[in-house]
Amino acid sequence: YVMFDTWFSNPHQIVQISQRGLNVIAMVKKSSKITYEFEGKRMNVKQIFNACKKRRGRSRYLLSVPVKVGDPAKDGAQIDARIV
Repeated sequence: YVMFDTWFSNPHQIVQISQRGLNVIAMVKKSSKITYEFEGKRMNVKQIFNACKKRRGRSRYLLSVPVKVGDPAKDGAQIDARIV
């Protein structure tokens, strides 16, 4: 596993590390410039959380959504990820 905070977190690095066969745990930036593919659309983290509502129950997490990280045009690939 490779773990880092928001300072070093960007989709390109996450894709590159994942392609080397390592799992990544990272805190993502709440930047309007960094987008993820969610339900077929490119959205930033704030837009993703606004589009979803917390599921009822006892979950300690506010939300957990599957996204695709990376831009095939820039990074050469996309990987599946989960924003929690």
